[in-house]
Amino acid sequence: MLLLTALFTPRRVLLVGASRRPGTLGRLLTENLGVFPGELICKGSGDVLGEDCHDVDLAVVATPGPIVASIVDQLARKAKVIVVLSAGFAETGTAGRDLQAEVVAAARPARVIGPNCFGVQNCNALLNASIAVGLPLAGGGIALVSQAGTYAMAARAYSHDDRVRFSKVIALGNAADVSAAELMAELRSDPTSTTLCFAMESLPDARAFIEQVRLTTPRKPVVVYKAGQTDAGARSAASHTGAVAAPSSMLRDALAQAGAVQVSSGEELFDTAQAFDMQPPLAGPRIGVVSNSGGAAVEMVDALAQQGLSVPVLSDPLRDRVAAQLPGFASARNPVDITPVWSQYSQLYPGIVEILAESGELDAVVVLLTHRAAEDEQTVHAIASRCGVSRPPTAAVPIYVCTIAGRAVRATLQPLQDAGIPCFDGPTRTARAVGHVYRYTQARAHGVTPLQPLPDPLHPRLSNDQAELAELLTRFGIPIAPSRLCRSLDEVEHTDVQFPAVIKIAAAEHRTERDGVRLNIKSRRELIAAAADLITRAGGGGLLVQPQLAGVEIMVGAVNDSSLGPVVMVGLGGIWVEILNDIAFALAPIRHGDAVALISGLAGYPILSGARGTSPINPDRLADVVVQVGQLCAECPDISTLTLNPVIVTSTDAVAVDWKSTSP
Repeated sequence: MLLLTALFTPRRVLLVGASRRPGTLGRLLTENLGVFPGELICKGSGDVLGEDCHDVDLAVVATPGPIVASIVDQLARKAKVIVVLSAGFAETGTAGRDLQAEVVAAARPARVIGPNCFGVQNCNALLNASIAVGLPLAGGGIALVSQAGTYAMAARAYSHDDRVRFSKVIALGNAADVSAAELMAELRSDPTSTTLCFAMESLPDARAFIEQVRLTTPRKPVVVYKAGQTDAGARSAASHTGAVAAPSSMLRDALAQAGAVQVSSGEELFDTAQAFDMQPPLAGPRIGVVSNSGGAAVEMVDALAQQGLSVPVLSDPLRDRVAAQLPGFASARNPVDITPVWSQYSQLYPGIVEILAESGELDAVVVLLTHRAAEDEQTVHAIASRCGVSRPPTAAVPIYVCTIAGRAVRATLQPLQDAGIPCFDGPTRTARAVGHVYRYTQARAHGVTPLQPLPDPLHPRLSNDQAELAELLTRFGIPIAPSRLCRSLDEVEHTDVQFPAVIKIAAAEHRTERDGVRLNIKSRRELIAAAADLITRAGGGGLLVQPQLAGVEIMVGAVNDSSLGPVVMVGLGGIWVEILNDIAFALAPIRHGDAVALISGLAGYPILSGARGTSPINPDRLADVVVQVGQLCAECPDISTLTLNPVIVTSTDAVAVDWKSTSP
């Protein structure tokens, strides 16, 4: 917590680059830090950092880029943490990267935030060491770590517009020294930060980040928005594994297995954070809906269903209690339709919500306010006072409000948000946020295991020779089909093989695309004829002869990624894996139980488990292969990609019949 303490609760703060000139960054920072209750030392860009600058917890540097290194060098043993707001570093190219490295080296033993960053805010301590005018509302449990300043800057507007309260906000900029993973490790122990949000553009330390997510999610939700989620520009490779193992897909699956709540936009990040921060956990999927519009209620039911949530039928006694409160023409079913009885909204809405929340039949209640209801201050105040944070513990199911109205109602809704009831625009945004809370709660109940440590690397110096790779696979306990490499028709004629057999070009990357495979060969004569047809296409690589195995074709592979490290994958489809795109990834090494979960999470798993009378596979045998492939890739970082495609899986075994690897 030393880093967190110096960053967010400093005793002495030094600002280098202070100014009194209106319209300058130095003037803005001077005014921002002017409300800081601790000791503030202000220095201009050219001032000497003398004895009065000793024993500083937090130094903020906002000077021209070229002089930052010399300033940081002076601060190295005077400050604990240095926030460099200045730009002109790695974001500008090679010269800037060199200058950035110089800044980090000069700062030691002090730590550096940035450079090229937004700054730091502690809403509860009135610390605004940032380029934002003012702080978000204090008193909440949301901590936001953003790489770019955009979302850090947006936090204040979002906070004041929707009454969402934050604990801490920080933007890392170029993240030359302190990383998102390091901050997560510190925030995990911060009692004032109960929902951790990360808006990241890049994760060069992705494996370390995911390991911290795994350690944090059993205690606190971690909401992650990773920009650049498409695979455009992802590297290509001449193998199935390289082709399908896009960095975004691998990161997505690894974050999911670590328990992260993944969102696809900044808007979704803030909505989800609000849902976590304001209300208790969502223990189950049963949602009650109260609306004054039947059509809007149907839209809400559909949106909830798309998130895996349900709107169950109420029991007869509960429905009778609800009906007793409603006009005769209203509907007491779930969703409850109050109908447009405007004059009774302030009594009906809070009364029905209380009945549903205390019923024990529902896990949450969504209150849908369309135009007239959302604009009615009396109704809003009534819901806030009877259904807000002052509710009795017996009614501790979360309550959410969804509005379908113009933006002008935002001020009217503030009593709800101040009472701890989150408000969202429209059914889609509401259901999405509620769904995230539900899935996190379920994942937390199941638990997340820490990553296995990476083993000491081996250096097998593999060539592209299939025999060498086959020997390595066997050494790691991966079953492979017996294969005979034949370089002439004479060798084919005298090779020992079990029929039915397969013969194929040994060295081709995509044999099927080059018509390089012959299946279901039943005799020696057919084998020689097939070999004669293929031998000229094989070149010097020869032909492989194998017994033909029957079963389900599965692809198992692994990649050594530059930021994630070794990653194992499993996919359904054999030669169709790229088209079906039913693939799951996990960081390696992987435990057997996690490998089984990876396999059972495939969309096509019902096919593997005996759907429509088919013979089920043995998931444990396939999981053994996945575990060992991951272990092999982890121990052999010189392997870029490893592909077993297909692995023939049956009710008793899993055997690779084709294998290849690539190296850097």
